[in-house]
Amino acid sequence: MVDVDDVVQDVFLRMQRGLGGLRDEERFGPWVYQVARSAIADHQRAQAKYGLADASAAEEAPVESEDGERSVEQVVASYLAPFVAMLPSPYREALTLTELEGLTQKQAAEMLGISLSGMKSRVQRGRVQLRQALEDCCLIALDVRGQVVSCVPRPDGKLPNGVETSQFLPTCCSSGDRRTKAPTQLAPARSFWMRSDVENTDAWTEKFSTAELDDLSCIVASLAGRKPESLTRDALPKSGPIDEAARRWRWALERGLGFLLVRGLDVNAMSLEELTLSYAVLGLHLGSFVPQNLRGELLTNIRDTGADPNLPSTRLYMTRAEQDFHTDGADIIGLLCRRTSRSGGASRIVSSGAIVREIQRARPDLYPVLFEDFPWRYQEEGTPPIILTRPICTVTSKNEQGALLNTFFIPWYIRRSQELPDTPRLTPAQAAAIEEIKRLANDPRFYLDMTFEPGDVQWLKNAAILHKRTAYEDFDEPERKRHLLRLWLSAPDFGDGDAQLRAGITKELSR
Repeated sequence: MVDVDDVVQDVFLRMQRGLGGLRDEERFGPWVYQVARSAIADHQRAQAKYGLADASAAEEAPVESEDGERSVEQVVASYLAPFVAMLPSPYREALTLTELEGLTQKQAAEMLGISLSGMKSRVQRGRVQLRQALEDCCLIALDVRGQVVSCVPRPDGKLPNGVETSQFLPTCCSSGDRRTKAPTQLAPARSFWMRSDVENTDAWTEKFSTAELDDLSCIVASLAGRKPESLTRDALPKSGPIDEAARRWRWALERGLGFLLVRGLDVNAMSLEELTLSYAVLGLHLGSFVPQNLRGELLTNIRDTGADPNLPSTRLYMTRAEQDFHTDGADIIGLLCRRTSRSGGASRIVSSGAIVREIQRARPDLYPVLFEDFPWRYQEEGTPPIILTRPICTVTSKNEQGALLNTFFIPWYIRRSQELPDTPRLTPAQAAAIEEIKRLANDPRFYLDMTFEPGDVQWLKNAAILHKRTAYEDFDEPERKRHLLRLWLSAPDFGDGDAQLRAGITKELSR
């Protein structure tokens, strides 16, 4: 049942992305069928290649392709029919005949006794109204490239017959209020690891193969002159060695340990333009770019700019100062190492799920506090502070094994909120909870250190991994100074993602 929900959600996202490009002569029903067929095929290929997450799922009988495709098409049609029915006449009749009943526009025109051009006009306008009805029903978030990053029912969304919209769309997280009661049982996951579980580097390290590097070089050559930020997934091949590698990486992030290190890019053989384009290609195989600041920056340079780390408007990645354990603002966080520092600057990561699980076991008094609202302050140079309230931990969905957990933790954002007189005050229990997370994350039993080499690419699942960078000393020569590239990526199919976070940093952040 979980797989069906995943596929149907994927179908809706693909429909939202492609509906605007549907040509007049194309019939809606067959188009939906092709969308569903493609989604099922992708889902089955991923399962066949990378296996299932647990033994119980492996025991379930596979769905026959043709029956499965028809089944999903019928489910999607049943979701759309009430939306078509709510349209005003004559658009309701036009879409019912052409999109649901499968008549051609010429046949429908003859049945209604109107001209073909009149029918085309009704179908076109009906599609516009159908799209508006879907958007009125659901909160559909787009990234800066206009791609769908989340789709959840509106808190007060209802159809004309009074049925809640949640009956028509599967949800993975609540919209509106993010506060959730602390769950008794957290769903077990491979991403709940301790240091002893990941000491074998082979479990989380890959090396680019010759075929993968050749494939990447060919893709980049075909995109020469394009700005990385202008690219979308549609510009990339749908198969090949890099596509196959990205499927492995995605599985490792979504269902595996939640992190991965891929080595072997020859950064010295590339210009900076070639390197950024290569990195963008890799990132787009995993998700969609989302902005990392209010300027809409999609690919960020991580290096010391001499900024003062003590200012509230300074992002610490622009300094050499230590960044304590935290999360970022997307589903997937990527770092590519171009040059290393003279000393220091190690990447230290920890499983946020393991930390929360330990607090639940050892500090049951603090565990529920993690699900309370905390005040946060975000600010950039030259802008007023953005104040928001949200929990550190949220439940994004539940299955038969327990609750899926999302962790969002930037302790200095919470601490700096207290500098403003109008923000809510932290309670003693909240202050203690923050310190307990920091204490456990910095406990050697939990964290893992990575030392980057030029050409390394690190991928992290933001919902499941806290990361830290130790302070570093840099070289004096500008051409030798530490330089990393960072991507924030949206992956709406990740079940433990958060709709607000996966949109990146926007002016709507505090909503």
